Amino acid sequence: MVARGNRHRVRPVMVVILVLAEVTAPSMIHGQSPQETSRKWRVVVTDPLLGRQTRRALDTAATWLKSPSCAGVLNDFSDPQGHVLADRLLAVDAATDVVTYLGLVLFVDDTRNAACRGEVVAISVPSSRVVRLCGDAFKRIWQQDSTYAVAALIHEMLHTLGLGENPPSSSEITRRVLSRCRPAQQRAHQEP
Repeated sequence: MVARGNRHRVRPVMVVILVLAEVTAPSMIHGQSPQETSRKWRVVVTDPLLGRQTRRALDTAATWLKSPSCAGVLNDFSDPQGHVLADRLLAVDAATDVVTYLGLVLFVDDTRNAACRGEVVAISVPSSRVVRLCGDAFKRIWQQDSTYAVAALIHEMLHTLGLGENPPSSSEITRRVLSRCRPAQQRAHQEP
């Protein structure tokens, strides 16, 4: 039996163990080293499920963006002044690669935003490093098609680099991201 005085000393240790488990568990699940876990992402949400799903989507997006084909999506689009997004990324810092840049983007829950209607997954303003998540839609899409949810976050990252919309249409941006970034085995199963 634990004495009353000792019980209080055990709780902080239990909290530390639980926090360490939460930090290291994603790396064990995804087979990543601790340096590659989702701790690098700037995700500010109050819903724990949305937070986990967003971080997992960002982990996958980072994996995709490490591929030259996927990173090449930055050469497919320009800002309204005609600057290719890859050049906009270099203007941030010549040493910044696209995965590092993704870590600079802030993802916040904005579910109550009037623009979060229907199947809108996220909202961003061109050249702003803030992506507003439509939490309910994002969680629903993640459950139905996590590949699309990952593509949606890359799509929004393109807006943070200055990409406008209409033209190109939202669906064209996401289609291009999926075409360049989705792993080959998934493309083979989903294309006619």
